[in-house]
Amino acid sequence: MLIKSKPAEIPISLKKKFCVFGWFQMIRGLLLIVFNIAGIFAGSNLTMYVAPGIWVGIFVVVSSIFGVLILYKSSRGYVITFMVLCIISSIMIWFVIGFAIPGLIFDVEYDSYWYSGSYDAKVAMNALLLIIGFLEFVFAIVASAYGCGVVCCNNQPSTYIPVRMNMRTDQLVFENEKPPAYVNNQHY
Repeated sequence: MLIKSKPAEIPISLKKKFCVFGWFQMIRGLLLIVFNIAGIFAGSNLTMYVAPGIWVGIFVVVSSIFGVLILYKSSRGYVITFMVLCIISSIMIWFVIGFAIPGLIFDVEYDSYWYSGSYDAKVAMNALLLIIGFLEFVFAIVASAYGCGVVCCNNQPSTYIPVRMNMRTDQLVFENEKPPAYVNNQHY
């Protein structure tokens, strides 16, 4: 019988990269929330009704916490969780982008005829949501690729340890141990 050895540890350099990805993702998530709230107060079209920056921003902040935790916890579970949440946030960020583009077009085309004091703020908030959305999309894909590299493409191959089962004691005996002694044709 063969027993598989423990998986290789995550190198500290990759843990630091995940932590940096996590902190920057947290900043982008908080910026999404802040700019969407500012867009609501400015009266930005479309983003003020649905508030995708707030909902997706909360999800991005939650996923970033797992990226930061990788530095402090040596668990592949955090890497897998961070990778999966980055993939999901890269899909969800298209809701922010999908509302920011038409909102920006509507604010520029429609509100330019009736100039109000918040016209510049409306355009700026939708433009900032759009820029942060694209940045989050790119960096979430890169972070998930790093996660896949750690989880799926382990550079250290697993080793198998040969063992045998002692049927009398129901214990595993590793092959590098000495065989049991025989005394008077009895096995001890």
